[in-house]
Amino acid sequence: MIGLVVAAHGGLAQGFAEAMELIVGPQEQFKAINLEPDMAPEVLKEKMLAAVAEVDTGQGALIAVDLFGGTPCNIALAVTAETNAVCLVGVNLGMLLEAVGMRGSGEAPIQIAEKLVDLGKEGIQQLKI
Repeated sequence: MIGLVVAAHGGLAQGFAEAMELIVGPQEQFKAINLEPDMAPEVLKEKMLAAVAEVDTGQGALIAVDLFGGTPCNIALAVTAETNAVCLVGVNLGMLLEAVGMRGSGEAPIQIAEKLVDLGKEGIQQLKI
């Protein structure tokens, strides 16, 4: 099973983790990292490297971040250069739930990330009654 790390601004990562746990229960090989207002990028990188090391048991990891170009995204890109992790940008709760279901499939993190991008796009809809 691939590891899963979600990193986001403020309390969003922890919020994703709590919502995900409410729906599918506690998850193994999962970490949430919040970028707090006073956190230096170096500290975020240390936390992200430690989280990837903890959740990756040999099959790789997926780092899901909230915003393209934001600090979590930029740090995740640096972490992917040093680890067997892939960065997924623009994560939402639906994508995380799908990731939980897919990460035991035996597919590589990059393959799962590609599918999640498509699922994320499909999950954004405009509705009207």
